[in-house]
Amino acid sequence: MGSVALAGMANVLLKVFAAGTMLVATLVMGWWLGPEGVGIYAMGFATVTLTGIAARLGLESVVVREVAILAQEGRHGELRGLATFAPSITTVLAVGLGGVLVLGHLGAAPAVRWTLVAGVGLLVALTATSMLSGVLRGLHHVTLGNVPLQLLRPLGFAGGLGALYAIGAAAEPWLAMACH
Repeated sequence: MGSVALAGMANVLLKVFAAGTMLVATLVMGWWLGPEGVGIYAMGFATVTLTGIAARLGLESVVVREVAILAQEGRHGELRGLATFAPSITTVLAVGLGGVLVLGHLGAAPAVRWTLVAGVGLLVALTATSMLSGVLRGLHHVTLGNVPLQLLRPLGFAGGLGALYAIGAAAEPWLAMACH
């Protein structure tokens, strides 16, 4: 079996694992938070996801393409510059947008406000991770580039939620967001 086929199979397995793990995490979260808590979490997660799209500026695809071109042409200095610049600028933008998001919800209910505050951490982490993942994919390390978002993120989220549920932690949406 060729390396492309093995990489393809590994990526499919990562996606299946991520989907299954997130399903289990969602079930645990539902039992733990109840309908109102899950609704607040879902609103916070949707807000973080939409803000993340703006924070990434569409650079993820550009990074993959440009890193591949720069690597092929042997322009390693420019490649390092891009690999540093893209995560840095999108992280700064994510922090700024996250701050605006939180400031815009200062008058919201405490559960909503604290869920969004915890969501800013997720926003920054996902933004930086997606840029670094794009660099790895541009260097033809597609499977390795997918590991943080398709393996580590679901495992950490499910494990954190499971631990909070097991110890009987207070059912707070912000705790679920912090786990994520």
